[in-house]
Amino acid sequence: MDTAVEIDGIPADEIAKQFGTPVYVYSFKKIEESINKIKAPFKKGPGIFYAVKANGLLSILSFIFQKECGFDVVSGGELKRIRAAKAQDAPIVFAGVGKEEWEIKEAVLKHNLLFINSESIDELKLLQKIGKEIKKEIPVSIRLNLDIEAGGHKYIETAKKETKFGITPSQAKVAYDLIKKSDKLLFKGFHVHLGSLVDDSSRYIEAAEKVVKLFDEILSMESKNNKLYYDAGGGFAIGLNPWEKDFDFEKLAKELEPIIEKNNLNLVVEPGRYIVGKAGFLLTKVLGVKVSDGKKFVIVDAGMNDFLRPALYGGNHFIWPAKGEKIPDSPLEKGNIDIVGPVCETGDFLGINRYIPDVSPGDIICVFSCGAYGASMASRYNSRRLPKEVVIKDGKPIVAKKRENFEDIWRGELLI
Repeated sequence: MDTAVEIDGIPADEIAKQFGTPVYVYSFKKIEESINKIKAPFKKGPGIFYAVKANGLLSILSFIFQKECGFDVVSGGELKRIRAAKAQDAPIVFAGVGKEEWEIKEAVLKHNLLFINSESIDELKLLQKIGKEIKKEIPVSIRLNLDIEAGGHKYIETAKKETKFGITPSQAKVAYDLIKKSDKLLFKGFHVHLGSLVDDSSRYIEAAEKVVKLFDEILSMESKNNKLYYDAGGGFAIGLNPWEKDFDFEKLAKELEPIIEKNNLNLVVEPGRYIVGKAGFLLTKVLGVKVSDGKKFVIVDAGMNDFLRPALYGGNHFIWPAKGEKIPDSPLEKGNIDIVGPVCETGDFLGINRYIPDVSPGDIICVFSCGAYGASMASRYNSRRLPKEVVIKDGKPIVAKKRENFEDIWRGELLI
């Protein structure tokens, strides 16, 4: 059979045979292309701060750092991961609703901190307390909740008023006054994050217009000689299927850059999925094919523990055999095939009611656009080992993370 899927020119089935399955495979070439797609349309900037939560593989962090990007972090563990990747000199922004004191101190004392995105009045009070303890000024941006509906699954909507994120515009003046009265907090700007898989640039323009209005209201008495930041967040959509378009950064730059320039702001963005999503593939082996009352199940060796998005968010990722029919370039009709894993849950699936060409045990199937929130959300559920991860660098596949031994699963447990 002819090769249907190649990753950087290498047949996917050859990668699977060399490294085993399930295995995540990432293309450094595609990561670099995505970074350039963000930069190219803008005359200046923006500052790109890669969202580590999307995929924190050390080799990927190191590569992104080499491409002169900073990092958006949401935990102390991610701060330590950046240092493990020898990328501690990269500028960072630190977000998250529930930051612990040790995490804040870690960000301020051990990293090149641009600012902390503060989520509440109580957190600003905590930051003031910590600043006094460590005798350092802490740069702060106020994360705003603008009650904007970005679309997509409700679990990845982060800018609606009923979510836990951010400070409302009505509270922004209180937050700003608290920062200005503090002797240990330094106001750096406003931060917004709308959600994930946002495909409409008008949402970002709506947010920016609301934010610059707040800048005008709150900073009316302050000199604007000190250039401030507008952190537009991330969430830029990618096509999960070959016929779907990615987020249009050219359109965004055309509409957003004039707003940024007019208000003398520095623009920051926090892409995660956009940078690594399409660079990643999950390769899995067919264990068997089962037909039950006309319903067909293709059983593979990757389960929901390896790739949770389909079960958790209904992620509709393109799935295709590594060999055989060519990849289609237009939407497929709904099929009657479920691609399912070995985990003991009805929710253990990679795709539901799909069409894929006939496959047999031993064949390799590829799940596309899963470089983000794939391996980073993997678990050991059912006492299954975390998958191997491979990067393709300069046309050569290299192991970047070994598959676990079974003993790794219960390492740290005590038999009492």
